[in-house]
Amino acid sequence: MSDVQSYLAQNNVPTKLSHRVRLFYHYMYASRGTYPFEDRVVLQSLSPPLLTELMLKVHKDVIMSVPFIPHNNPYFVRDIALALHLDAYAPGDLIMHEDVLVTCMYFLQAGTVEVSTQDSMMRRVFSLCQAPTYLLERTLLVPPRRSKAEIRAVTYVDMYTISKTQFERITAKYPEIRVGLDEYARQHYQPVPSTGGLWGLSESSVHDDDSSSYGTDDDDSTRSH
Repeated sequence: MSDVQSYLAQNNVPTKLSHRVRLFYHYMYASRGTYPFEDRVVLQSLSPPLLTELMLKVHKDVIMSVPFIPHNNPYFVRDIALALHLDAYAPGDLIMHEDVLVTCMYFLQAGTVEVSTQDSMMRRVFSLCQAPTYLLERTLLVPPRRSKAEIRAVTYVDMYTISKTQFERITAKYPEIRVGLDEYARQHYQPVPSTGGLWGLSESSVHDDDSSSYGTDDDDSTRSH
């Protein structure tokens, strides 16, 4: 923490911003017992087998809860787990901007986020998502589009992401799984009209689950796991 304090002082960071930065690091230490840069050092120093086992232990359940992830190929699930990238957010931080190209799927590991959209008069919050859950899984299976909503942290948040590019590199190693994913996309994700929809974010939720299996509409839905 002394390194953080020194950095803030040396760069003449304003008091209010310095306070927010210190609160963020205090949260990280209180919730994990380490600072975020220490987490990365720990993971980078592990042997490949230990890293794989650890990442599967932490992420397997939420990965397997995504409806199109096959349950019969542990190597595919392993590759997904190893590709996940962790970011932490403080309350009020904007995680995904409105009107940007959506290129990632999100796994909410800890905390609460809100999904909102701007209408002609005001910003309207239409969904609160609590960990553990996932958001915008459709992104991995269909062509990118722009989001019509934003995602913002309500509490301190741990969020893992996997990009569409990373996902496609992984599925290229498993052609039989790729065929199944393409068929799933054809059956479950109808083309989104260019003039409508929130692209992966419906007013009731932010998942893309099939209504017959999960009791939601054909748009994206939010559900905690």
